Amino acid sequence: MINQCPITVDELSAAEYALLLAQCKGLPPPRGTYAVQEFISNLMLTVLDYQLQNKVVDRAHAHFLRLHSEKIRSIVHLAEFLSRYVNDRQGNIDAALALWGYKHWTRLVQLRGLVAYFQSVGVTNTETLQRWAEQALYERDFKGRVKGLGPAVFQWLLMRAGVETVKPDVHVKKFVASVLGYEPTFGAVVHALERISRTIGLRPRELDLSIWERQRGGPGVI
Repeated sequence: MINQCPITVDELSAAEYALLLAQCKGLPPPRGTYAVQEFISNLMLTVLDYQLQNKVVDRAHAHFLRLHSEKIRSIVHLAEFLSRYVNDRQGNIDAALALWGYKHWTRLVQLRGLVAYFQSVGVTNTETLQRWAEQALYERDFKGRVKGLGPAVFQWLLMRAGVETVKPDVHVKKFVASVLGYEPTFGAVVHALERISRTIGLRPRELDLSIWERQRGGPGVI
């Protein structure tokens, strides 16, 4: 699936684009892997996989798969699980510990919000998530829906649903800033990197991962 840039776009200048293109051409191919995630895992990773160490995300996801994947197989099952816990700080700590083995209660609050939002718009499985992701626009369909989940998380969600785009997280933004000498707007980065990926014959997610690995110094998993 090719994404039509869902963020407000501010174009780079021709000179800036040429600089960024040259640097991207020089990147080695990605060594890591990427995958379109199963629906419930996608919900979990949407609220876990940002600004947390990879090993924490991996362990939390593995905890869920090991203890709950047989029972929580739909968004209805997940909503029922969450409803067993009081929606306050302690209740969300308890739910987070049960679900992930970590006390990430604010992420649990976000999961509640994401589940409620997707149920309200009929996104209930992998197929409906993919259809939503193909046409979703950040400003129209995601901004402000779940407190704390911003445009980078939105882009990452689209990628895990199979959309070909990039996710300007801190690593990608630092790479672009190191080339240009300043940090462009989020939309400008998305638009430029999607365009560059087509020019150099990579899928956007492959370019994203090449940049991520360059910044992190090792293979990545997206």
